[in-house]
Amino acid sequence: MYQFIASKNNEYSISPDDISAIEKKFGIIFPEALKTYYLQFNCADTILCGYTKGTDVYEVDAIYPIKHKYPKYMPLLENLMERDRKDGYIPYDMIPFAADQSEGCYYCHSVSEQIFLVLGYDVDNPILICNSFVEFISSLISIG
Repeated sequence: MYQFIASKNNEYSISPDDISAIEKKFGIIFPEALKTYYLQFNCADTILCGYTKGTDVYEVDAIYPIKHKYPKYMPLLENLMERDRKDGYIPYDMIPFAADQSEGCYYCHSVSEQIFLVLGYDVDNPILICNSFVEFISSLISIG
């Protein structure tokens, strides 16, 4: 288990069909590592963690759930994708999967698997965090 996972919530698990439904609805393909994460840890309780790149630490406060709203205040990944499609600022091949503590949203590019942080006040300048979801998720460390 990853060190930022406080506990799993098996009652909120999802199936491969749940991911396939999102892929079909939005015309995207989840990278395999992102699928695997969601199938194992959807709605897991997490602790504040971060990704270190050089001297910068990019915090990750939450990972968006699929299908189940847990915790109740957390937006569903699908709802964020619908919002992004309506707004038109985020390319259609980007999957929102996590948030920082302010206005940032982490996206995984569905083809290249690169991870970007998009700040709410600067959507035109996404920050490349790393080159794959595997690199990102396996490098997260507790900072809280």
